[in-house]
Amino acid sequence: MGPEIIERNASRVLLQDSNGRLLLLRGCDPANPQEKFWFTVGGGVDDGEGSRQAACREVKEETGIVLPEDALTGPVHNGLDEFPFDGALIRQRNSYFIATVAQERPDIDTSGFEQIEQESVDRNRWWTREELAHTTETVYPNNLLEILDR
Repeated sequence: MGPEIIERNASRVLLQDSNGRLLLLRGCDPANPQEKFWFTVGGGVDDGEGSRQAACREVKEETGIVLPEDALTGPVHNGLDEFPFDGALIRQRNSYFIATVAQERPDIDTSGFEQIEQESVDRNRWWTREELAHTTETVYPNNLLEILDR
């Protein structure tokens, strides 16, 4: 018998600052903490919640930044991803939105992290497009720059 399969819908936000830098979080699978990767802000859509509402809630929880739903463009991409996480296999349908904040690299407040995020996310960083294009670090989704171009 394989790992538990968890199916869920998620909203992801390509959150950019006033200079077009993209905020990414760095984390790991708690079952494999030595392998770090960068990923976009966002997470699961709660029962009774729309994807835009979830996107704004996730931005506030993970960054402290409050966005109204009309600040979101998109979804600009929808995709299905499967990945191991904490001993389970997550099958996640992602809706990607783009939003821009008025400041240059605003400070990030992660005090809204859930327990699992506190344990698995260790950094955040505002990336330029050039840095993303040339990094040797693992970044998800793999087609992030293509999604940004939409």
